[in-house]
Amino acid sequence: MLASLHLLNKYVKVDDQDPAELAEKITRIGLEVEGQGPLAKGTKLVVGYVKECIEHPNSDHLHICQVETAPGEVRQIVCGAPNVAAGEKVIVALPGCELEGGKISSGAIRGEKSDGMICSIAELGLDNRLLKEEDKAGIHVLPEEAPVGTEALTYLGLDDYILDIGLTPNRADCMAMQSLAYEAAAVLGRKVTLPEIKKYPEEKSEIEVHVETPLCSFFGAKLVKGVTTKESPKWMQNALLASGIKPINNIVDISNFVMVETGQPIHMYDYDKLAKKAFVIKTGFNQKAVLLDENEYDILPEDVIVSTDDGIGCVAGVMGGNDTKIDENTKNIVIEAATFDGAALRNTARRMNLLTDASQHYIKGAIDTMSSLKVLDRCADLLVQFADAETIYETVHTPLDETRKTVTIELSRVNGLLGTSLTVKEVSDIFDSLCFEYTLEDELFTVTVPTYRNDITMDADLVEEVARIYGYDNLPTTLPVMNMTDGVLTPKQSKEQLIRHTLVDLGLHETLTYTLTSEAAVNEFNLFHSLDNTVKLMSPLGEERSAARKSLIGSLLQTIHYNNAHSNKDVNIFEIANTYSDKEVSNLAIAVSGDYVNVPWMGKKEAVDFYLVKGFVETLFKKLCIEESRYILKR
Repeated sequence: MLASLHLLNKYVKVDDQDPAELAEKITRIGLEVEGQGPLAKGTKLVVGYVKECIEHPNSDHLHICQVETAPGEVRQIVCGAPNVAAGEKVIVALPGCELEGGKISSGAIRGEKSDGMICSIAELGLDNRLLKEEDKAGIHVLPEEAPVGTEALTYLGLDDYILDIGLTPNRADCMAMQSLAYEAAAVLGRKVTLPEIKKYPEEKSEIEVHVETPLCSFFGAKLVKGVTTKESPKWMQNALLASGIKPINNIVDISNFVMVETGQPIHMYDYDKLAKKAFVIKTGFNQKAVLLDENEYDILPEDVIVSTDDGIGCVAGVMGGNDTKIDENTKNIVIEAATFDGAALRNTARRMNLLTDASQHYIKGAIDTMSSLKVLDRCADLLVQFADAETIYETVHTPLDETRKTVTIELSRVNGLLGTSLTVKEVSDIFDSLCFEYTLEDELFTVTVPTYRNDITMDADLVEEVARIYGYDNLPTTLPVMNMTDGVLTPKQSKEQLIRHTLVDLGLHETLTYTLTSEAAVNEFNLFHSLDNTVKLMSPLGEERSAARKSLIGSLLQTIHYNNAHSNKDVNIFEIANTYSDKEVSNLAIAVSGDYVNVPWMGKKEAVDFYLVKGFVETLFKKLCIEESRYILKR
């Protein structure tokens, strides 16, 4: 996850922190910063004014420009960009500037002096995939009001610093910048300031929402009319660039920005393209559909679909349909905020090869459903501010479960697990720093879990929160207090050890083979289990490792086959392991092939046969004190 410090600073003050030190502090509380660096790379970059631009006498494409780089200071710069012209404000790299491609110095280009370089945005080290085509093709032209001599990256808002944070699966909430702000605030001892969401007079909405699948636990839709599609403000474009998202236009950028800010994916529909003003969330479609990328995809019955006009309005949480997409003529839009089942979306997204930013939020569980209504209001507020929206309609949504989770924990439990001697005040201060609401009775904390913290479900999770903020390095080295036990083997362990030593002494080699096998082979050589009760994996990596074996014999035969295929004909092996079905059974299996004894220089050779294995078994039974009268060996 890419985190912009400029954007983070909107929610908690971090602009007075050294970025590297902040990265270290964040890493120490469990959010590992895997990489870091400036958004744009370049020193000695200033805003310049092209006073004169003429053709180079010795070139058919170069230009000689007289560029004012500071009030009263003019430099001659040779530029090859096709769009350079007199009267433009541009980005100038002064001699000594270090760009990603190298260091700029004064010199001569085809006989004419060049004292610097006029730059494009692409030359500042930004990801080319996120740039507009015009920024790749030529120099970047700045607005007329850009002050000459100003530090260019600061003026452009590109003097940002990016942290690349490797989130663990349980902390998907930090995919939202607001959630990350709570972490930064806790480690810095500061307060989080969330943006104020302005509420507008709302009209009655005629939209209908119907959910017909348990794979959608919440769906909300908000109609906004009178929007204007145009370029989004520069700060929003920069926030998206810093987050690895390409700016498109103000409508699309607002939806992406709200996702970055809150972790809630947003999808927007062109209201005027809907014949029926209804959204039906269901499964069961089996057809082809063209999506926003204008490619055709197969829709299968298990895919969750937001259906509009009885067709494919959106593949839920993955990508919208082409028929309802926002374009430059869009005036009225419907904003969607929903919660879909992550596992179902993962299967759909992987099959379609559409692991979009939105689908990742659902798959990783980054959705704060209880904040979805606020998210829709946030979108409406931004549309009023930056898309000139005229009319806001009330949100239509399915019932929202607003039950808050609570978890209780005693101070003794915290100290017992961490080996610490923390006081009530120290633990209270930690919960306060994380903005956890709680009540305290004696030494019992009853914590109301924040709605965005889906990972906190039991008292051990709260202990982890205390450990993170207190500091893992500050935890004392202690031994757990427990009852003394004899350091001896159990009867079962003793017998298994005896069997192992005996068979190794008899010249056999112990093997350790896979517990998983294929469903087709699971009942081969099955002696102890039901044929029906097969233990299967829910998400196997492949068919050959999809079920738990019911016999060890197949595994040993595969081992012998592998050895024989590699010119090792004499294989004498055994394995002690469990097999699984309606019960768990400990097994011993022995398999031999080729020669048991083969010593050419002694002229001694003895092939394996039934009687050899019979001797192994009888030897084991004697070691285990099992009399001959208690068993019968059959060939």
